[in-house]
Amino acid sequence: MRAVALVLALAAPAPVTTIGATPNPNGSVTLFWTLPTDPDVVGVTVFRDRLDVAEATFQVDLGLDTAFTDFGTVLSGTYRYSVHTRNAAGILSVGKIVEVFPSGGTSTFVTSSGSTWACWAAASVESALWPLALSIVLLACSFRKAHR
Repeated sequence: MRAVALVLALAAPAPVTTIGATPNPNGSVTLFWTLPTDPDVVGVTVFRDRLDVAEATFQVDLGLDTAFTDFGTVLSGTYRYSVHTRNAAGILSVGKIVEVFPSGGTSTFVTSSGSTWACWAAASVESALWPLALSIVLLACSFRKAHR
């Protein structure tokens, strides 16, 4: 019986079910997610990694929040965020990932592991074309891998 209790205590909680990000005009990024219905979830831990330059990983532990605005970003930076749920023992779930990176001008391309869609906001048609082309290439690659 103790072994079962120990295994249950060490089991990771369910991950967030959806994730997304919105770049803000001031250079900050707002992340949002949906919490699972897992009663063992007591909080969320967010990690940020800078992809374009070497920078220490940023971590923030939150309660049962469903959004977080990161004011430590810059418009020209490329970032990867992972959002994990946390149980009372401090064990983290598998993370859901969202990436935010510039695509020229004031536009920012956002992609997420929480869905099969890539979304971006663009200031002009020209800056919106390369993310569309990239999305088509990535979709073709994933379709090709799925049918091997």
